[in-house]
Amino acid sequence: MSKSMNILADVAQETGVTPEDLRGSKRTHDVARARFIAIYAIRQALGLSYNQIRRVFDYKHHTSIMYAIARVESAPDLKATAIRIIERQAA
Repeated sequence: MSKSMNILADVAQETGVTPEDLRGSKRTHDVARARFIAIYAIRQALGLSYNQIRRVFDYKHHTSIMYAIARVESAPDLKATAIRIIERQAA
């Protein structure tokens, strides 16, 4: 399993959504928030470019990744969850 898939699995477990939902097209509030956390965690933990992350999530535009990262950085609860996940991945 790739490192990005490990992060997706960890985010799924932490947030209660499935890894398939994280990579899918569902836009419910819970799935979107979990997806933002996953994108942020992948960027911070693995240092992937916006385009590389875009391909993990099968997005058409890297701007979707930029938006997700900005949302997490502006929401303390999302950022705290992402940091917990990043720290677990580093352990």
